[in-house]
Formats: sequence, C-alpha cells, structure tokens
Amino acid sequence: MLSGVLCEILSAQESAVFRLVVNTEDKGEIFAMVMSDGDVMVPRSTLSDIGLEELPHGQLINEEPYVSLHALSPAVQYETHAQQGVLLLTVSPERFTPTKKEYFFNQPPPNLQTTFTNSAFLNYSAIATDEKAFVGTGEVAGRWGHWLGQSTFTYNKTDSLDKFNRLLGCPAEDRLSTGGWEVDGSGIGGERQNVR
Repeated sequence: MLSGVLCEILSAQESAVFRLVVNTEDKGEIFAMVMSDGDVMVPRSTLSDIGLEELPHGQLINEEPYVSLHALSPAVQYETHAQQGVLLLTVSPERFTPTKKEYFFNQPPPNLQTTFTNSAFLNYSAIATDEKAFVGTGEVAGRWGHWLGQSTFTYNKTDSLDKFNRLLGCPAEDRLSTGGWEVDGSGIGGERQNVR
C-alpha cells in the first residue's frame, strides 16, 4: 500500500532544470519540481542563495528541503515558461536580506560606481528664553563635484553677551576611491591631513 502511495506522489510531480530569473536578473540554472497543481518546489538553499529571508522549513524531497513558491505569495510571484525552460520570480524588496556595505576602513571594490551630485543642506535651531536672551546654532554643508564643505556656528545674545562663534569648518576632497577623504582642517589654505 505504501509503495502505491509513493508511486502516485512521484507521478504527480516533474523535475526540471530551469534558468532562474529574479526581478529581471538572471541567476543561472536551478533544479526544481513542478507539481501537478502548477506549484513549483525549489530547493530552500537556492532561495537562500538569492537572498530571500524568512523561508519556511520546506518539505524533504530526496533528503533536501524544498519550498513551495505558492506558499511564498503574495510577496513572491512566479511564472514558468516550459518551452524556454525559464522560471521567473518577481520578489518584493522586503523579502530580501538587507545588504550593508561598509567602506570607511576598507578599500571599496573596483567596480563600485560613485556619483557626485552637487547638493547642500542647512540645519538650525533657535531658542529664546525671553525677549532679552537668544541662542541659535546652525550647520551648513554642501558638495560641489568632488569637494565637500561643512561649517558649524552659534550665536548667543543675553544681557551681558552678544557673541557669534564659528565652531567647526571642514572643506574636504572626497577620495572614496582611495578609501578616505583628504581634509583641510583649518580652513582654505590650511594644513592637510589624510583621514582613513
């Protein structure tokens, strides 16, 4: 009786090799099981390798866990194109493991593409305790090509004090491709030091 049930299960599925395409990116060839109801079972390790997280344990097939793509919907949608041997997956971004890259202390990879967009920002705060006392702080920064500039300042006004201070200024050349920034720590024409 058990062998009859096993034969029925095996005949209800087909194994196939597919070219896997995830969100339009070709991920190479994979092995998958196409079920009689149209569901596709993919090795759990394949789904982990493409960066999916929070996968169910799956079902053991030939001693390897397989995950139903139908069980991953709606965040993962799939289509099979049997004639071309293609399995297309459309995956919502939140299903992928977040990717974090830290290049501050390490050389960035040679294929890293950087863009330099001219931009600026201003942060400020103002506090008035009464009509005679006022404290204001601000920070302004900007980018022009490969150059970055930043300055911080305060203004204090009380009965006995009326003072403006420039606290910190730091023009720097962005040299991310060499792993750091070349900083001019004392203003324009000042002494240079490398920060890595």
